[in-house]
Amino acid sequence: MPHAPLDGPRQEASSGTTKSLVILTHGYGASGHDLIELGKQLAPAFPNTTFVAPNAPEPCAIAPDGYQWFPLSPNPPGSFRPPEEYYGGVESAAPVFNDFLDREFERYGVSEDNTVLLGFSQGTMMSLHVGLRREKALSGIIGYSGVLAGGDQLKQEIKSRPPVLIIHGDMDPVVPVQAVPLAREALVESGIDAEWTIVSGIGHTIDELGLLLGLNFLRRHLTNHAG
Repeated sequence: MPHAPLDGPRQEASSGTTKSLVILTHGYGASGHDLIELGKQLAPAFPNTTFVAPNAPEPCAIAPDGYQWFPLSPNPPGSFRPPEEYYGGVESAAPVFNDFLDREFERYGVSEDNTVLLGFSQGTMMSLHVGLRREKALSGIIGYSGVLAGGDQLKQEIKSRPPVLIIHGDMDPVVPVQAVPLAREALVESGIDAEWTIVSGIGHTIDELGLLLGLNFLRRHLTNHAG
């Protein structure tokens, strides 16, 4: 069944001219309105950057006001689901997310090399999956508290190699912190310049350190953001 085109809240470039984009992909059961708040926190440092937080394509059964990139089966807290569930999910949602990216590039006259994908949880899965399979390399990908879906397939499917930053709390009760070494191994084996930080004492969230690490990554890798 085809999905309607994605859209969501925006934090437009304060300079009035968008020269770069940050696409924020939210987690399971959340919405773009949750993650655009992160964009608002980052925006003052990037006057020529527009932040866009699309709502995922499907309503979420467990969150009446939330959305999902793909459905998830019940599982014990803090455990991984079957790898094929993650991979099948990101594959099914990839076309609608790619379509959204193409429309945003056309809308603002910005391309991949001036764009960073920033995901949280299920949004991290989407950003990593789609971002590493686009023909033209993005400026970078930031993934908070997520999983690299289909790590075994990445080496055969990768099309571009943007720098990647992974941040995860060591007390995450939703996505096990063991996701970090699994992602790291697959990314490095695929030739990715991957950075990672495990934040002590943090659960399934983005804390001040995570925000600062993301800010510094954007400053280093997002081109045309400064006034």
